[in-house]
Amino acid sequence: MANSIVAIVSFLFTMSLEDEFNKIKLSADPDAEILFPKNDLKKLINKKIENAESFDELPDMLIRSDYTGFTHKMVKEGLQSNIFENVMPLADRNDMYHKDLTFLGAKPWVIVVDRSIDRDIVSPSHWSDLLESSLMNKIGIQGKEDKFCGTLLMYMYERYGKEGLEALAKNIKNVWHFTDVIKSLGKGNLNAAPINVMPLANAMMIVNQEPIEIIWPEEGALATPIYMLVKKEKITALKSYIKCLTGEEFEKLLTRNHIYSVKNGLDKKLKFLSWEYLNSIESMEKHKEYLNKVFRDSINPAAIIKTGF
Repeated sequence: MANSIVAIVSFLFTMSLEDEFNKIKLSADPDAEILFPKNDLKKLINKKIENAESFDELPDMLIRSDYTGFTHKMVKEGLQSNIFENVMPLADRNDMYHKDLTFLGAKPWVIVVDRSIDRDIVSPSHWSDLLESSLMNKIGIQGKEDKFCGTLLMYMYERYGKEGLEALAKNIKNVWHFTDVIKSLGKGNLNAAPINVMPLANAMMIVNQEPIEIIWPEEGALATPIYMLVKKEKITALKSYIKCLTGEEFEKLLTRNHIYSVKNGLDKKLKFLSWEYLNSIESMEKHKEYLNKVFRDSINPAAIIKTGF
């Protein structure tokens, strides 16, 4: 049976991996079915995996850069049934460790303070500081009118409940696309928020770094995992693709983009969502809808929210 590979990943990884995987397909695996789905096809494939009723309906290799896949029924069952195998065991286990999960890396989310907007603002040192009423109208996050930063909302909800989400929402000054945030910071732009939550990679793209303070909270940077699930019975057949994902070039890609990996030496603390929390979610789509609604209903009325990208 032909090898099947699905990669539900960000644009960065699609650009880098799709060409490499297609080279392997052309040279050694012509019958392979390889998908890097985007937009509507991505939604369709994601729904197909979510609704799968047997392990045969799952791809032989599933690569993801989100938490959503952990909530799908057959993925949950597969992680409990020795269906998958970790092809790159961790020497230094982290909070996302699972014996059958191949952890590739994680995108860290940090707090960014812009002193060109507010020179005297007190820098947060904990994620809980963002809930303080003294920060009303001072925080910016990425997103748009009906979809906010999922990693941040899920962490706040797991740790502080509905009340935590509502407290954060009251402090929001703006919800912008990440490109607008990057272009606005470091310039004394009073329409921008003096405190922002964003991926470390985005923070490093701000042109004028002089007034910028990048804060790695004491609990750790929030982390979005990058991982793959490989069916144990298919490891030999998929060895070329596995080598690509565990090799030096992919490692360099992660390092260039300020993404934590097992090998690149970034040993700062990362904060993942817990397995207990993830296992409690029956439908990530419905859960995120709920979180977005709670957040939207409580958001500061004066907040500037982008209506689309």
